[in-house]
Amino acid sequence: MVGVSRKRMLAELLPRGAPVSARDLPTAVLSVLLAQAGVNAIRVHDVHKTQVAVATLNRWVRRTSVTHAPCSACTS
Repeated sequence: MVGVSRKRMLAELLPRGAPVSARDLPTAVLSVLLAQAGVNAIRVHDVHKTQVAVATLNRWVRRTSVTHAPCSACTS
């Protein structure tokens, strides 16, 4: 299990004073990269955004015939 959701390191990517919830997009990006790397348990705060991001990866992989296997972290 990997838990990068809303971590302080993600705040460095955002404007100073951004709300903690603004870290959800960078969290979703990292979650996609982790899923692509084969991680199958990812702890997040915003499950829906992460599911959409990982489902997007899976659809992209299938449609572009990339040699990577679809990630198993999301069954959508």
